Amino acid sequence: MCFPPTVWFKPPWELLYTRSRTPETLKAVQVALVKPVAYLLSYRQVTDVGLAILESAPPKLRILASGTVGSTGWENAHLVPYRYFVAPLDGIWEFDFVAEDPSTELGIITTPTLTDIDARYVWDNYPQTSVKGVRVYSSTNNVVKMLDDNFVTGGSNDVMTLFQDAPKSESARLIDFKEAEIRPGFVNDTYFLVITGTKPYLNMEVRLIPLVYVQQPDYWGIEVVGTLPGVGLPAEADYTISISVDGIRGTKGVEVIGATKRKAISAKQHTN
Repeated sequence: MCFPPTVWFKPPWELLYTRSRTPETLKAVQVALVKPVAYLLSYRQVTDVGLAILESAPPKLRILASGTVGSTGWENAHLVPYRYFVAPLDGIWEFDFVAEDPSTELGIITTPTLTDIDARYVWDNYPQTSVKGVRVYSSTNNVVKMLDDNFVTGGSNDVMTLFQDAPKSESARLIDFKEAEIRPGFVNDTYFLVITGTKPYLNMEVRLIPLVYVQQPDYWGIEVVGTLPGVGLPAEADYTISISVDGIRGTKGVEVIGATKRKAISAKQHTN
């Protein structure tokens, strides 16, 4: 028998679900546990899937999935593997892309806008001889990624790998911004990214956090992140924050990343 490390869940109204396999005589029985409705609603669309074999003993398979949802506020994004009693004949193992739906929570305010979201799954001791690829499902589509589609290999001690696989912080969130521009510094050939906006809590600390890259991108992503020291004081307040972009510029410029929007800023007009 071949099992991914966790069971596969269906929405709570299905306690036992049987999915046909090829040939039709082969069945994979999948057991669902009762969960709140908000916990198991699928994503609107999967946009991309990436695979990486991590060099370890035994090797691990890392699955990265990107998708879009119809509003802000979705949380706890993760991939849920199907459970098989017999390995799939085509070698394609399946996962559901799920998250918590904010519309089911009282007091949660969301913005109806197309929002990017992602999830990752690290498969310890995956069956190397029977895995040829993975298929990730959303509520509207699915994406297949084969292991021979230019997959990458990373060392188990690679700093980037360890960083990407670490749990995400629960005390920080992306927040929106109003204006973003690059301004020259007092010293020649120095430049600063200046961001203004409104934060939802009076005591929220706003920071600009550059993303981490293996090689220089076209536009270097910089996130607008808000953190709370404990109990939040729910009162809106304007903020202005800046960061030096020396050493964190892409080949074309920078991209400011907020909760519901992004803005690419070309550096050429400021550095010529």
